[in-house]
Amino acid sequence: MRHVFEILFGKGYSRVVLIGTDMPTLPLSYLQEVFSLLEDHPVVLGPSLDGGYYLIGLQAMLSEIFEDIDWGTNQVYSQTVERLDLIKIKPACLLPWYDVDTLEDLDFLIAHLNLLRSCTDERLPEHTLVFLEREGLLSEGQNMLQVDNG
Repeated sequence: MRHVFEILFGKGYSRVVLIGTDMPTLPLSYLQEVFSLLEDHPVVLGPSLDGGYYLIGLQAMLSEIFEDIDWGTNQVYSQTVERLDLIKIKPACLLPWYDVDTLEDLDFLIAHLNLLRSCTDERLPEHTLVFLEREGLLSEGQNMLQVDNG
């Protein structure tokens, strides 16, 4: 992540946002909000339910916030906030969201997609829906992941 920020800020960008690739249901409004918040805040974080963050936005390069982080653990968000505190920066935060890292997360995603399909006209993650349907993991009326233990 640090390298991507360095490259993009080196090219002259004034606000850079990185998001994870494992959140197909992240609302577009969250992405719109992060750019709005970056107008007045040097750092914006989107905390994930597993203790990490699904999104980070910066106004400028802050290399130190990527140092001494236990990546891949439930301490990533809190350690990042601690690094920011050391340099006297309070991040703006988006609402928490979830990412899909485990079988339980996939089960939650499938239940979430089924609920969204039944109650919203908003655009849903088409490629994710097609993939899950093709794999037999998502179908009309199906709310839970079916696991073949055989």
